[in-house]
Amino acid sequence: GVARHFERTEPGIEFEVITLPMDYHYFDRLTNVKLRNRLTDDELRTAYQQADLLVMPLKDATANNSLLEAMACGLPMGVSDLPGVRDYVKDECASFVPVGDCSAFASSIISLRDDPALRTKLGERGRALALDCSFPKVSRMTEDVYLQVAAADRPPGSS
Repeated sequence: GVARHFERTEPGIEFEVITLPMDYHYFDRLTNVKLRNRLTDDELRTAYQQADLLVMPLKDATANNSLLEAMACGLPMGVSDLPGVRDYVKDECASFVPVGDCSAFASSIISLRDDPALRTKLGERGRALALDCSFPKVSRMTEDVYLQVAAADRPPGSS
């Protein structure tokens, strides 16, 4: 719906959709959408790095690697406002939009397009947040929890 809206109102706004071929039919006849699939890790990272904005109109989500990958690349985001998304995406790194509201998504995209400083701020804060969720940091935190639990289970004076 968002891409269809922009095809009519803002033909200069283009979308690159990375999805499975079985989902291509959702974008039939949209001239402002480029469909891609089966990207290598390097190609996907490059796609994030070359994009101006990640647009994720989700209906439901508990976790989404695309959001984390975009944050890690410093890409500002417009994303559906879902509790599962808010577990790790914060206001300071994304523009949240009500679920299913194509008009609000379009407004969010235009606002971000017209405010390069805000895009930069969202991208930088998303990158910082992604670093807090990096595997080495989470691994160390998990190890610390296990060490604390193991130490609590030892009788006093034992090593």
